[in-house]
Amino acid sequence: MDTSIRTSFIPKAPLTGKFTPRKSGLGFLTFLSFALLLVSLIGWGAVFAYKSLVNKDVSALEGYLVKAKESFDPSLLKVFENLDRRIKGTETLLGEHTVLSPFFDLLGPLTLKSVRFDSFSLVNNESVIAVKMSGQALDFPSIALQALEFNKDKRIVNTIFSNLDVEDDEGTVSFDVSLNILPEMISYSETIINNKTK
Repeated sequence: MDTSIRTSFIPKAPLTGKFTPRKSGLGFLTFLSFALLLVSLIGWGAVFAYKSLVNKDVSALEGYLVKAKESFDPSLLKVFENLDRRIKGTETLLGEHTVLSPFFDLLGPLTLKSVRFDSFSLVNNESVIAVKMSGQALDFPSIALQALEFNKDKRIVNTIFSNLDVEDDEGTVSFDVSLNILPEMISYSETIINNKTK
């Protein structure tokens, strides 16, 4: 047995195993990290360039708008605004204006020679125009024929004859009639349009 005591911890013989240093190549995660960093930087650069381009365009358009505002004469703009208000007011007035001549033009040919009307009233509630008239007829069959004439025309609806009464010895019959007509029939603007197309 070896009785000598070693006083050194350093080995006297070389180690036989070979040391192989680790390869310093890029791993998959490192490559992925660099790729994401590169894509992020390119994206940031594109957004920054786009933002700069948009800001430049906005500035150019603001300058153009200021020049355009300066080129307008404020007094001329007020004249145009007043003219616009007047035109809109006129359009509203014409749109709401009514004219009865188209109804009377229709009523004339539809009225039988044996029937006459002596009173007329009209109520305009915008969805339907209510017309009430009273008159006389030579006899009851004339009233029936007049009702048929009114019902033939599509512009006259809900015709009701009422308060039939014999007035004298000759058999003259007085009556009241109520009917509805379409709002377009007495609209001034529709009348103008219809007259232009004729």
